[in-house]
Order: sequence, then C-alpha cells, then structure tokens
Amino acid sequence: MDMSKHRRNRIMLKKSLRREIRLFLLIFLGYFCQVSVVPYFAIGGVTPLLTMSVIAIITVAYGRLQAFWCGAIYGLLYEVMLPTHKLFQLILYPAAALVGVILFPDKTAQQLEIERSMGKPAQNRSPLLRTVLCSSVNTLIYEIVNIVYVFLRESSITPQHFLTGFHVILYTAGLTCLIMLPIRRFLGYRYQRKVAQKPKRYVG
Repeated sequence: MDMSKHRRNRIMLKKSLRREIRLFLLIFLGYFCQVSVVPYFAIGGVTPLLTMSVIAIITVAYGRLQAFWCGAIYGLLYEVMLPTHKLFQLILYPAAALVGVILFPDKTAQQLEIERSMGKPAQNRSPLLRTVLCSSVNTLIYEIVNIVYVFLRESSITPQHFLTGFHVILYTAGLTCLIMLPIRRFLGYRYQRKVAQKPKRYVG
C-alpha cells in the first residue's frame, strides 16, 4: 500500500512539473512572438497584444497566482529588453493581470457553496467566454493607461488615440479566439460541452 501511495505521489509530482514547464514555455514563447512575429500581422498600423491574450488564457486555465506572475514576468522582460518608458510596463502588466484575476478565474469551492446555499446555480461560466472577456478587459486597461500617459506627457489627445485603442482591443480579442483552444490543449485542458441529462423515470 505504501508503494502504491508513493507511486501515485510520484505520478502527481511529474504531472505538476510538466504543467509548470508548459506554463513557463507559454509565457516566454508569448513574449518572443509578441516582439518578433506579431508586428508582421499589423493591420492599419494596429498590432494585437498577444501577451494580454496569454495572460487571459493563464488566468482562466491556471488561476490567480500564475496569472499575476505571468504579468510580472512580462513587465520585467519589457523593462529589460525595451526600456522606452521607465517602469511603465513593469507596473502596467501586473496591474492589468490583477484586474483579470479578480474578475475571471474559476470560482473557489467556498464561493460555489455560498451560491448553492443562496439557491443560485453554483457553476463557473464558460472558460472560453471568460478568456476572451479577460483579454479584452486587460487590453482595455492597457490602452486607458497608455492614453493617460500620453496626456501626462502634455501631448494632445485626439479621437485617433481612442479609435486605435478600440481597434487594438478588437484585434486582441480576435487573436485570443484563434489561439485559446490550441493553447489550452497544449496546457492539457479539453473543452467539453455540458449535455443536459434527462430526468430518470421511476418504474414501480
């Protein structure tokens, strides 16, 4: 029995290790694709934020802590590799990730139990919908802070700034729709539709 328990623990440890390796591969691959590949797919001068899509996918798939670390790593990488605005990316990415992890992760067992006790349907919403919404909200925060930063530099704000930000949000949401299923499969998640079960008929 001890050997069986030890084997189960070893299998769980290997699965956890593989899961974390996939996570960090995804984080760094997302950054390098953002700075080297994504600019070639710009439409009308608008480039999507692949990094925000990755943060959203990790927020829904992994949870709060991993999503925050993803945002922090992206902020550090941008700060080191592209130090155009001092501390701007370093603060912005973790802040955007924090908003996402508050709104869009899976509900905890305690939250589900509270909803169940209140007579509400205790279930998580579709992970795919939450992923797209999370990437949109993260990008919205990013664009709002960008516009505020432009304003604080005493530059004139024009309607084009808002239009460009809106296009970035749409483009990022569309990119998230394209990549979230393959990435979730890479992370070991499968999307399963819930099939309504017919009530069993009692036969006396």
